[in-house]
Amino acid sequence: MEEHGQDSRPSRRRFRISVAGRLDKRFIDGADEIELGHSTDGSTLDGPLIDQSHVRGILDRLWQLGIEVLRFETYLSDPDDPHTTEHDGTSLPPQTPGGTKNMTRHASTTVYRRRVTAMERLFTRSPFSLVTMVARIKGEVTQEALTVAVEKVQQRHTNLRVRLEDDDRHNPWFTTEGAAAIPIKVVPRESADQWIRVAREMGKIPFEFEKRPAIRFVLVQSEEVSELVVMCHHILGDGLSLAYLVRDLLEHLGDPSREVTVLPDPAPVSPETMPCDLSLNSVVRYVIRRINRKWEADPVYFDQHDYELLTEAYWQTYDHQMEMVELSETETVGLVERCRRERVTVNTALAAAFAGAQSIVLGEKRYEPELAVAADLRGRLRQPVGEVMGFYAGVATHRYEHNPKVGFWDNARKLHAKLQEGLTDKSLFKEPLTWSYLSPSILDAINFKKLGGL
Repeated sequence: MEEHGQDSRPSRRRFRISVAGRLDKRFIDGADEIELGHSTDGSTLDGPLIDQSHVRGILDRLWQLGIEVLRFETYLSDPDDPHTTEHDGTSLPPQTPGGTKNMTRHASTTVYRRRVTAMERLFTRSPFSLVTMVARIKGEVTQEALTVAVEKVQQRHTNLRVRLEDDDRHNPWFTTEGAAAIPIKVVPRESADQWIRVAREMGKIPFEFEKRPAIRFVLVQSEEVSELVVMCHHILGDGLSLAYLVRDLLEHLGDPSREVTVLPDPAPVSPETMPCDLSLNSVVRYVIRRINRKWEADPVYFDQHDYELLTEAYWQTYDHQMEMVELSETETVGLVERCRRERVTVNTALAAAFAGAQSIVLGEKRYEPELAVAADLRGRLRQPVGEVMGFYAGVATHRYEHNPKVGFWDNARKLHAKLQEGLTDKSLFKEPLTWSYLSPSILDAINFKKLGGL
């Protein structure tokens, strides 16, 4: 590797810090060498890279002020031509003038770095926070073709190129630097439901958070039909993320010459990206401050080894079961059309069906009539994030009892009305906003507390 430290022009090495929100110019008072810039996404600080402690001081000050650091970049600038930059494969150059599309050729060599948010950190070392998507593919799919397609979707989605790295304060960061390859495995297809067994076994293997992206691909292969099982940890994405990802994969498998359109880096759910009118009750904030002080007086930190032990204990105690219900293309189209006529969503109809089945199976037995329904937060953020891969799932919990005296669609419409009342920004962002006030390492401890009896 070329030693840039021997360059006779030290002013070439620079840094750029991107933050959410608008920084006041008073932040850089007394630091004439730092330039403050603004954009629709937030603010940037750009200056010469004097040494690591200099930059750490700036980052620490931002965090102390509660300002979300979205991105940290270092690059080389030619002082003879301020519009010319170069990088050595370990530093991230500034945004190319043509936008994200022009970054395609740099996607595998640039370095992306971002601190894990509170919402993401809650799931960081959880053994059960898994998301799985399965695609059935007609015709032969080779491992070579799948590998090429995976490499292309990695260029498109930043989160498919990141690993975790803890700083000296035990805060995890996403970074693309040194991330190993994503595992791609091929197994012979022996039956139509083999993918279920494959998915169950995939979930029992701990992710190597610090080595590679927390996602796996297994192709259950035959010449006539194959199932592609994609499993990722919630820290990388949610169910809709995998739906977009599988669609992108299939497009590149079907058209290997298809160009890659690189998406922007994901703007995570954080206080800076949540709707502006949200706030936390002052009494709740007071209680959280007391909790934080007590925790920080004697903190406990968890690492990869702890996660592996917890994963082993979890799967020795629990088991995830899957039941396969398939709808034909005709049945799927019919369900969508009927939901439109009944003015309910497909999600609501499925939730009502599960609630009705639970009522029928349990009969007179007592049970808790509570439904947890997922909600998409992407379009509710200050700046919609589109199809990027990330954790943008919220949840709405409702008490709902199936009424066997009326028809199914009457029950579905009743549930739909209850859901619409509860799917507000205030309810969906209440927990993520609360988590953001907690001491970060407490969030790690929550999963270990939940499963502490294992």
